[in-house]
Amino acid sequence: MLSGKVPSSIYNLSGLYYFNVGNDQLHGDLPSDIGHTLPKLQFLGMYGNQFQGSIPISLANASGLEGSLDCWTLHLHPCIRQETKRKSTSVIRNTLPIVAGAVILCLLACLLLVRGVPNRSRMKSSSLESNGSQYPRVSYADLHKATDGFASSNLIGSGSFGSVYRGTHNGQLVAVK
Repeated sequence: MLSGKVPSSIYNLSGLYYFNVGNDQLHGDLPSDIGHTLPKLQFLGMYGNQFQGSIPISLANASGLEGSLDCWTLHLHPCIRQETKRKSTSVIRNTLPIVAGAVILCLLACLLLVRGVPNRSRMKSSSLESNGSQYPRVSYADLHKATDGFASSNLIGSGSFGSVYRGTHNGQLVAVK
């Protein structure tokens, strides 16, 4: 385990491509020109230390940098906050469609419950029954009986939309299409 400040001579090794001092007890500032003095740097691991200051802008010059520029402690450890923000954004991006889909399914289920499924037992009724409109409900068996089995003698007329028959239902003269 290393402790103290990183020797300034390290930052002048222009051929250095891997620099990992993670989880040591180092402190101090990074030089502002680190990206220029270490242009071949591909990995920089500095997590778990007590470095101070901000991440030098010159690190953008180290174009091969792929690794962990994990931060140094600034009282509140800003990298932990950045990582948490990235993770929460990822969680939101992954769970939002699932939650939205579940909500839509619940709404559709509620809509079906409110509107209801047609009750077939009501449709089989043989007596006159109101369906909420001005016309009563009559079963096919009652229509068959009222028109004498749709006898041709009761045929009033026929056209492209079907035939119309005369019949008597509950003592009333009716037309059946």
